[in-house]
Amino acid sequence: MENRYDKYKDSGIAWIGEIPEHWNTYQLKRCSKFINGYAFNSNHFYKDKGIPVIRIGDILNEQISFENIVYVQENNELEKFIVHKNDILIAMSGATVGKIGVYNSDDKVYINQRVGIIRTTQYNYIKRMFSTNGFIDYINLSSAGSAQPNISSDGILNFHIPVPPLNEQQTIANYLDQKCSEIDELISIKQQKIEKLKDYKKSLIFECVTGKRKV
Repeated sequence: MENRYDKYKDSGIAWIGEIPEHWNTYQLKRCSKFINGYAFNSNHFYKDKGIPVIRIGDILNEQISFENIVYVQENNELEKFIVHKNDILIAMSGATVGKIGVYNSDDKVYINQRVGIIRTTQYNYIKRMFSTNGFIDYINLSSAGSAQPNISSDGILNFHIPVPPLNEQQTIANYLDQKCSEIDELISIKQQKIEKLKDYKKSLIFECVTGKRKV
């Protein structure tokens, strides 16, 4: 293991294990505010006008997709459900439960039911917690016995995280942004090669079974 800290201590949290001696652990609710989505009536959705509504299916690959976005009329009574720039949005139920996306725009949007907002000034560090095996296992444990996977706002806010000093949080966040971007680019290249091989396979089978290619 590279670049170890000098001294460690037991965090007291099973999924975390040991942490550097000068780090702490605490629950997300100590540094975050949680807002549940609004139960919009789907009959009031529009396809091309109004204020966008982010639904659970719009959270993809740690981003927010607007490919299938729907809209509603603006309503001043729904100010609580407006997403702010750098809010972390999380899927609260279904097959994608626990998946997150960071909203990186100043444009006005609402959140639908089954989508939650995690609002924190430490978003760039906190967002990485939701990709850990510890959080995934926590979601699975919280959903055990349910017909459909789901997690409550309390369940999310009670999740324990390791907390380094703020300057280290920023250093870690910047490092992970760079490295994860490089990894995602490599994954994308590999996926493109896989798709080309799949197309070649289909073409090869077709040519052989229809006599276009002699073997």
